[in-house]
Amino acid sequence: MTTDHTKEISDLLTKYKSILIQDLLTNKAVLQSLVDETVIDKNDLDFLLKTDDNENENELNDKKCQYLIDLISKEGLKCFKRFCYSIESECKILIAALINDSLNYGNSPKNSNGESSASSTNDRLILQNLPFRCSNIMSSVGNPNR
Repeated sequence: MTTDHTKEISDLLTKYKSILIQDLLTNKAVLQSLVDETVIDKNDLDFLLKTDDNENENELNDKKCQYLIDLISKEGLKCFKRFCYSIESECKILIAALINDSLNYGNSPKNSNGESSASSTNDRLILQNLPFRCSNIMSSVGNPNR
């Protein structure tokens, strides 16, 4: 299901790609929780866990991360929220980065047009158009489908 927010979600997750690779792709338990929360399926999990001796590890991790970003973003806001719920306890650096990104949006220096100069146009769209902020995700983790 493609949504109006596909690009915004993709851009936000891509901004933290290195953290996704470091904290998520190396943690089988977290990846399994993504299956449990129906963020990804078993075939996706198998792809994310595979190793390939013929491919550079950094390139393979980059492909896996982009694959995960594409899966989450194409499914939209509910999937993104389930993703955040799934990683909350194990990927604290990523959740903190997403929350700080949201909280710092309003405090960024302004340019001559009164817009935040610290954020790109895409970052501003993400933070303005998503119907919930990452901090709201944290307050509603008891029900990831809200």
